[in-house]
Amino acid sequence: WRICIASVAALLQVMVQGWLGAQVVGSNLQPGMITVHTLMALAIVVTLLYAVTQAQRCHPSFHRPSVPSRLFSSIIPWLAAALALTLLQITLGTQVREMTDFTARVQGEARRSLWIEAMPWFYYVHRSFSAVVLLVNGYLAWRLLVIFGPRHRMGRLVLMLLGVILLSILSGAALGHLGMPAAVQPLHLLAASLLFGLQWLLWLGRPVHFPMVAKG
Repeated sequence: WRICIASVAALLQVMVQGWLGAQVVGSNLQPGMITVHTLMALAIVVTLLYAVTQAQRCHPSFHRPSVPSRLFSSIIPWLAAALALTLLQITLGTQVREMTDFTARVQGEARRSLWIEAMPWFYYVHRSFSAVVLLVNGYLAWRLLVIFGPRHRMGRLVLMLLGVILLSILSGAALGHLGMPAAVQPLHLLAASLLFGLQWLLWLGRPVHFPMVAKG
């Protein structure tokens, strides 16, 4: 029943997303609409990944990893923090994107290399906040790799997460220092979305806890 509910929810979300997309275009990229449109896209990703993981768990060969609760419970807050910080960073990024669209209409494509100079304060918050996101995700990745190792399914997700973070940082640096190249903008958004999706997969794949048994 969870798979059915998630699938129906995803269908409804896609319908709402289509309506939001029409509103974004009809409003000529009105500020705020792009942010709502992006957050709805992430909600669809969350719902679909949940449905897929629930379907996988119904397969007879599925085995959810088990680790001592004391060992993994300390990581749960870091995983939740990574999800929350990444969502906040994406929201800030969509605000920057909205300002970029406004600047493009005012200054024109010919002055693309000067768009950064017109960015408001939240662009610099977004740029600096990436260091916090990197540190939290880096620490989380290190702890998970210590527990599972790089060959485990969870470990492979962590390695992909690290690669996506690197892609996100490099694309963000290119936007800030190379005059906002047009080809890099969708790549930067894609990297951020993949990062959030991988974090959500790690959350869904949390191991089953079992209590530590004292010896003697």
